[in-house]
Amino acid sequence: MGNVNVAGSLEEVRAKLQRIKQVVSVRQAEGYRMFQHRDSWRYEAVLDENVCPTCSPLNGQLLRGDYILGDYPYFTVESKLEIKVHNSTEYHSAQRCRCRAKWLNRHEAVLMVVHEEISDAVGFVESRVYTRTLRT
Repeated sequence: MGNVNVAGSLEEVRAKLQRIKQVVSVRQAEGYRMFQHRDSWRYEAVLDENVCPTCSPLNGQLLRGDYILGDYPYFTVESKLEIKVHNSTEYHSAQRCRCRAKWLNRHEAVLMVVHEEISDAVGFVESRVYTRTLRT
């Protein structure tokens, strides 16, 4: 993620800062929509004697947020970072499934959205790559 450039005349800088303030206000009011393509979720099966043959191999698999909407239509939100997938299989109904998925990259995904929105509002982003050498 790069820096947002707010250079220009005083009036241009003021206008850019107003647009940034508006973007931040909208994002605070609306929040972040879950289950976007950039969201990474990890499937966590309950690995005990009752786990079904469908859920067991899914344990640890990474899922894209927007795929959850289509692949697990019976899911329920448990918290901001966790859902119960309610996987419907030939071995059990969706409501009997105990498997979960955890959102792995919430902070990065939200920052990416805000950065893109601010960049769109300002119109220019300067990217920089910083490297650090480790002392041995």
